[in-house]
Amino acid sequence: VANTQTPKVLEIIRRAGGYMPYNADSDPEMIREVFQMSKRDFKKAIGALYKARTIVIEEHGVRLLPETAKP
Repeated sequence: VANTQTPKVLEIIRRAGGYMPYNADSDPEMIREVFQMSKRDFKKAIGALYKARTIVIEEHGVRLLPETAKP
């Protein structure tokens, strides 16, 4: 886990059914509203999840890989 925000992002994606329409190109204010963190911290968190092969980063969002969709 790269930073303290990574588990929070993972839990939010899980609660959303495994997909969130946010990625590194998303509006910083929208990220702050949804995830309660800066875009910088969000990007670090999704980067850590990607490197851990927990998520895939798609053109319009992030998706949990099937084996990680459940806690």
